[in-house]
Amino acid sequence: MVSMQSSAHTHPLQFNGSSTRELLEENLTLSQLRKSIEDRLPQLLRSFSYPDADSVTSAPLMRATVEQAVTSDQGGKRLRALLLIAASRLPLSSHALLPFACVRDLACSIEIFQTGALVHDDIMDASSVRRGRPAAHVALASAYQAFASHSHQKSRTWEHKDDADSPHSSDLMTPTDAAQGGQGLAIMLGDLLATVSLLCAQNACSTAPDALSSRIMTVLLKMQREVEIGQVLDEANSVTPLQHTSELVDNCITIYTRKTASYTCVAPLMVGFLAAGMESSQAEKYATSIGIPLGIAFQLCDDLSDLLPSQPPTGKPLGGDIRDGKRTILLADALSSLSPSDREELAHLYEQASRNPHDVHRAQKLFLSSTAVQHSFARIDELVSRVNTAVSHLGEQLSMTDQDNASVQLLKRVISLFSDVTKFNTCHVQQFDRQ
Repeated sequence: MVSMQSSAHTHPLQFNGSSTRELLEENLTLSQLRKSIEDRLPQLLRSFSYPDADSVTSAPLMRATVEQAVTSDQGGKRLRALLLIAASRLPLSSHALLPFACVRDLACSIEIFQTGALVHDDIMDASSVRRGRPAAHVALASAYQAFASHSHQKSRTWEHKDDADSPHSSDLMTPTDAAQGGQGLAIMLGDLLATVSLLCAQNACSTAPDALSSRIMTVLLKMQREVEIGQVLDEANSVTPLQHTSELVDNCITIYTRKTASYTCVAPLMVGFLAAGMESSQAEKYATSIGIPLGIAFQLCDDLSDLLPSQPPTGKPLGGDIRDGKRTILLADALSSLSPSDREELAHLYEQASRNPHDVHRAQKLFLSSTAVQHSFARIDELVSRVNTAVSHLGEQLSMTDQDNASVQLLKRVISLFSDVTKFNTCHVQQFDRQ
């Protein structure tokens, strides 16, 4: 059984010069920024998703879909938005290139894109829950059925007043029909949110110099393309033979870079740096040198959250990736370190068409009896070291001798939130073994 000491990971990003008072001030600033983002997102979603509301009888379903967009967007940590805003506040220009309201809306645009991506993810993964609530396609199935029921009830009232044999709405839509309707609406919602994210960004850039606006929009368009490529590669990786663990790791690194790091870290950093006045090639250099290892570390933490509970809870159910048969670096590390018999058993569990709760529990035990968790912590440490080096180079680029500058400290503070392994309850490993 693995033995892990949480004291070995006091904090994955160690920066010198932060007093308790300064950290408290940073936390307060992050809280204020997060509230600003939370307050703005519903306004943007409603105004850009259905700006010219129709009066036709079918319009209520569209309005319900927009409200589902607002609901689906709730509950995020807003790390991407905070990273963009923090990067935009670096002291690179003598005057602000964009007012805060515009930067905030750019930050919100990436959050909206993520919400759309999650809507599609839940359809592809057949996940019924997201952030403790029904996933969008599940909620929209209910909305679709309610809309149909209301429509047929009106029709029955006016056209069949005296017809006792008129059909009831419950006879007109089966659960399968409702599920298919909800899935179709959710596919369109994900597409709509991707478009709305670009419209929000375009509107936010309307007062920016043309060259800056063009650069920012190009970054966001490339970001969306990277995520779409990463999703296709992820689907391809789902059939990678499990005995090819090195190939599995290589595939995952590419997917984590394109699918996660691109919109989680690289694009927010690059847009923020551009908004702060950094030249394009420099912005790309520092956004990738910081954002790619940070994004991969973030995904490794997300993979760990399938095995280890965290505080505060992530909202992701333990064992969900196992149930879905998701190929991860954590899986590759487990297969590489298990005994031949255990390796064969774990591979067999993943090669099944589906996994029941007993299968998931058994797979968890196999994961936790391997050294996969330690390998993930080691990988995260190495990636964080790369992030630290890149941030130090950025500080040198800024020619700042006082590393206590508030804007630099804010960026460091936000960066530290992406790969904080102290949130994991490593005692769960021993507790699980006794179950």
